[in-house]
Amino acid sequence: MKIGDCRCEYQKIPVIDHYLTGDKYRRMRKEKGLSLREVARRMGISAPYLSDLERAKRNWNEHLAILCGRALKGE
Repeated sequence: MKIGDCRCEYQKIPVIDHYLTGDKYRRMRKEKGLSLREVARRMGISAPYLSDLERAKRNWNEHLAILCGRALKGE
């Protein structure tokens, strides 16, 4: 996941590159031989929603990235 900083006058806001994040998780899922449906089930979201995340049609957030990481580890 490529994370940069948006420098604001008052705070630093993490910026997630949604294309790289989705591509990274898709590659990891396929390397482990896991289906989209299986990972989505483990995450507690729908398969179409995960598909949209992987294709950057929807935006990742920290919570979803953690869920996906755990799902790929089998937790």
